[in-house]
Amino acid sequence: MMGAGVLADPFPLSPEYVPESLVGRDRELGYMRGIFLPPALDGRGSPLALVIGHRGSGKTALLKLFKRLVEAEGAERGRPIKCAYVSCWGAGGRLFRILERALRALGAAGNLRGRSSAELFGFIEGISSRGIFPILLLDDAEAILWAEGADPIYALSRAAEGAGVRGLGLVLSFGGWDRLAGIDGSALSALRRGAIELRGYSRAELREILAQRASMALREGAIEGEALDLIADASSGWGDAGFAIRSLGIAAEIAEREGAASVAARHAERAVEEASSSPDPQLLGELSEHERLFLAAIGMALGRRGSGEVPMGEAESEYRVLCERFGIAPRRHTQLWKYARRLSIVGLLSLRPSGAGFKGRTTLIGLRGLRWDKVINYPRCDGDRRGT
Repeated sequence: MMGAGVLADPFPLSPEYVPESLVGRDRELGYMRGIFLPPALDGRGSPLALVIGHRGSGKTALLKLFKRLVEAEGAERGRPIKCAYVSCWGAGGRLFRILERALRALGAAGNLRGRSSAELFGFIEGISSRGIFPILLLDDAEAILWAEGADPIYALSRAAEGAGVRGLGLVLSFGGWDRLAGIDGSALSALRRGAIELRGYSRAELREILAQRASMALREGAIEGEALDLIADASSGWGDAGFAIRSLGIAAEIAEREGAASVAARHAERAVEEASSSPDPQLLGELSEHERLFLAAIGMALGRRGSGEVPMGEAESEYRVLCERFGIAPRRHTQLWKYARRLSIVGLLSLRPSGAGFKGRTTLIGLRGLRWDKVINYPRCDGDRRGT
C-alpha cells in the first residue's frame, strides 16, 4: 500500500530556494554588509566587491541572501536600496543583455532595445538620482570575459568608481581566480582589494545543510540519518552543497516512486550515482539552445563510437544532424569551438589535442564525469529563443 510519501514541500530542494541563513557564511555576509551598507545608507561612494567560489560553494545563494538582507535593512532605515541579481552565463555574457536585465530588476520601465551599453549605464545612474542606491550583483562574471573580453569588466569597474555623487554598488562573482585571466591593471587591483573567497564546505557543514533542507522539504521522520551521512560524504570531496542538495532531491524522488516511508541509504546511493553522471539541470538552463544541441551531439557521437573521447569533426557532424532534425540552421565551426570552450569552462567537457593515431591535428572531446546517455535528452528547453 502506498504511503503518504516523503516529500512535504519540494521547493527547499530547488536551486531557486534561498534559506533565511547560510551555513558557514556568516562572516562573508557580515563583510559584504560592512562594504556596502555605509555608502548605501548615506547615498555616497561606489563600493566594489569580488566573490570567488567554485560551483557549489554557495556563491549564488550568498549574493541572493545579501540582496534580501540589505534591501530589508535599507527599508528599515528609510534609505531605499535596490539590488539587481543577474546570471551572466544566463545572459550569454553579453554586457548589453546583462545591463538590460539589471535595469529590469531595478524597476526600469520602457523599451531599452537599441540603446548602447553607455546609455544603459546612464539609466542606472538615473535610478540613483531618485534616491535609490542600486547594487548590481553579477554572478559568474567570467561569462563576460568569454563572450566579450576584458573591456566590459573595465567599464563596469569604472562605472562603480565614478557613477556620480549618489554612487553605484557592484559585486562580481567568479568561479575561481583562474577565471579572471585577461583582466589586468587597475581593474584587477580594485577587484582584489575587495575579494571574498568562499572555501568549499566541510563534511560537517554539508551534513548540517542537508539536515536543514530535509527538515523543510520532507515529512517528519522521512529520512534516515545514514542517508544524510552518505550524501554528505559523497559531496565533501569538492565541498559542493549544490551537488549535495540535488542528490537529496533525487533520493527523495526515488523513495517517492517506490512508495517508501522514508529516504534510506539505498536511495541515497542511487541518487549520488545519478547526480554524479548527469548534468546539473540548473547549469543546462543557463546554456543556449545551440550549446545544448552541441552537448547532446557529443553524447550521441560518444555513444556511437563507444569510447571516452570523440574528435571535434565527429561531434560537428552529429550536431548538424540534430539541427536538421529540429529544423534549425547550424552554426559554423568557429562558433562550435567557442561552445566547446565554454562547456569546458563550466565543467561539462574535457578538451585535449589529439596525438598519435590521428591523421592531422584535431581536438578530442570527452564528457567530464558524465555518462553519454545522460546528456542526449537535453537538446532543447521549451520557450528557448536564445541563439548564441
